Amino acid sequence: MTTDHTLGAVREFLRFAVPLASIDLTHRYTQKELALFLPGIAVRGGLQLGHGGDVFQFSKSDRKIIRRTASELATGIAAAAMLAGPDGITVLGVHFCSAVRCTHTTEPAAAA
Repeated sequence: MTTDHTLGAVREFLRFAVPLASIDLTHRYTQKELALFLPGIAVRGGLQLGHGGDVFQFSKSDRKIIRRTASELATGIAAAAMLAGPDGITVLGVHFCSAVRCTHTTEPAAAA
């Protein structure tokens, strides 16, 4: 069972990691390369989450899988946001887009 604390920690991590991953991708690849590589990068993030998601969410023992899953997840979300164009995407209630200043903001509803 996922707690609000766990989801809050993942959201907070993503708020910092996804923009950094976006910057890394844009500095690492040309625009032409991004057009070719972004779909695969986004898929790889999802595949790694499927492989290591339980460890990422529930375990503190396998730090190598946790680090890899966190990194691939952030990079995959960054790639998906870049592919989505100016409107971006929302993941776990946090909005990400490729614009320098994203005009969309979506925050999770406060717990009642």
